[in-house]
Amino acid sequence: MPLMEVCYRDDPNLNKCIKDIIQHLVPNVKSGIPELGLPSLDPMEMDDMEFTYKSSMVSGDTKVKDVKIYKLSNIKVVDARAKVNDPTKLILEFEAHYDRLESIGKYELVGNIARIPINTQGLFNLTLYDVTFMYTVKGDLITGRDGEEYMELKHFQYLHSNKGIGNLKLHATNLVEKNAFLNMFAIRFLNQFWKPISRELIPIIDPMIDRFTTRFFNNIFLRIPYNMLFPQSRDWMPGYD
Repeated sequence: MPLMEVCYRDDPNLNKCIKDIIQHLVPNVKSGIPELGLPSLDPMEMDDMEFTYKSSMVSGDTKVKDVKIYKLSNIKVVDARAKVNDPTKLILEFEAHYDRLESIGKYELVGNIARIPINTQGLFNLTLYDVTFMYTVKGDLITGRDGEEYMELKHFQYLHSNKGIGNLKLHATNLVEKNAFLNMFAIRFLNQFWKPISRELIPIIDPMIDRFTTRFFNNIFLRIPYNMLFPQSRDWMPGYD
């Protein structure tokens, strides 16, 4: 299990240690950690989502399911910061860059795209290029049934940094039923105007993603005592100099 390295809370270079740990750990848990009940990270299988989106360009009720996200393990950690002075709370922020992220899944949409009526379902493939996210992780200390203390995550949010997403390419089948020309037009419209659409869409789906990622990573945080994940000092851990 690739969780042997730890960062000590009194380490003057704690931020660098956390940055290095994340960079090393993520690619090595690509397939998950079965003994901790951690599912696959790459691909990551998302929860089904339902949301309503309204704007002048695109609006409607959308469902997405069977979504898988690929290439999350190809991470480059740019920076990391942690606040661990309060032993009852955890605040961790890290910035990560991905050259490319891909997701596939199924969708249902009832609404309109560029005033084209849509009432259909199909498959989608979404690729993001040159992506930079800022992750914010917050947790509170709890006492488990075994008497040990664990850090229960309350939020595992990702925020678009100022760099954000360099480009985006979407493909969807059957977007406009039985009309190949309008289907092609709708896809081109979404790919051309993805920036203003995404600015309005992201605040809608962010809370759903936060709930999923928080539950996902609590598989680790609620199974390993906090003093083993982040020991107070090197002297606390037996067997270390």
